[in-house]
Amino acid sequence: MPLAPVAASSAAADAGQQNIAKLAWRKLVRELSSLPRAIGIMAVVTGLSALGTIIPQNKGLEYYMLNYPTEGNKVLGFLDYQLLLLCQLDHIYSAWYFYASIVLLGASLMACTYTTQWPTAKVAQRWRFAATAQALKRHSMPQVLPNANLTDLAKTLAQKSYQIFLKDGQLYAFKGLSGRLGPIGVHVALLMCLFGTAYSGFGGWKGSAMCPEGQEFVVGQAISPASVIAAPPKGAETVLQVNKFSIDTRPDGSVAQFYSDLTLRDFNGKTLVHKTISVNDPLRYGGVTMYQTDWSLAALTLRLVDLDQSGTPSSSSSSSADQTGQLLDQLQQGATQGKPAA
Repeated sequence: MPLAPVAASSAAADAGQQNIAKLAWRKLVRELSSLPRAIGIMAVVTGLSALGTIIPQNKGLEYYMLNYPTEGNKVLGFLDYQLLLLCQLDHIYSAWYFYASIVLLGASLMACTYTTQWPTAKVAQRWRFAATAQALKRHSMPQVLPNANLTDLAKTLAQKSYQIFLKDGQLYAFKGLSGRLGPIGVHVALLMCLFGTAYSGFGGWKGSAMCPEGQEFVVGQAISPASVIAAPPKGAETVLQVNKFSIDTRPDGSVAQFYSDLTLRDFNGKTLVHKTISVNDPLRYGGVTMYQTDWSLAALTLRLVDLDQSGTPSSSSSSSADQTGQLLDQLQQGATQGKPAA
């Protein structure tokens, strides 16, 4: 007999916990589906995305130390490289707070779809047959058609893009269902975009390699996974050779375009792809996109001519040597300044 009160108390406690969990879940869904909160989360994502376009991303430490010094003229008067690295502003699109905001935005979209858009679409699909005169009079614009034929009326309404339902001599027609389903489609599209952004961050591989003309490197050794769930792409098991690099300039001396002639081969030496890439025209193979990111002076070969029989430079070759020295100084200055390729 004493077991009955204990069992009843245990069941009541379980029921109470379930009710608390349901109330907490409903409150959470209600908060996530709030329009002001959704707008606030979207503003945060937009602001972080804009900040990532202003601050150069994924650069080396030397770059940030040079452009965001700790002493002297700080950017905006307070931003230096130490604060920038501490806040992960050098890789905003892979920072934890960026992904957290994306997750919150996705949860908000799903909550809004679940609590608002989907019930509205379901209600719009319900057939409301008015069986009595009183039910017909409750409509905003009731009309009496004494000589109407349901079949002819259905054809006329169908021509005007109405959905028609007939039942026991009664007709129900409605339209605008696509407008009810439209927001759901928009939410699904946004969720797919957010999922793609998250997957590119967690499931992708990134890297870079400086390769002189005529040299090659293994693609898989130049890239690294973004997370432990990232699977290596097929294109990682290839060898990329840089055949030639060239720059087109305009008549005023400014750069018009950068070109890199590339050959992609497998480990057996078979040519897979041969393409000359340029800015906004990369090489794609096996899930890997290869594009130009930078260029610099890697090596320089010189040949001096006009030597006399003793092997010493003549007067004309001394002038050539002076010109060569000036050229080397100019090239060194250009390499020190650096010029972006893409």
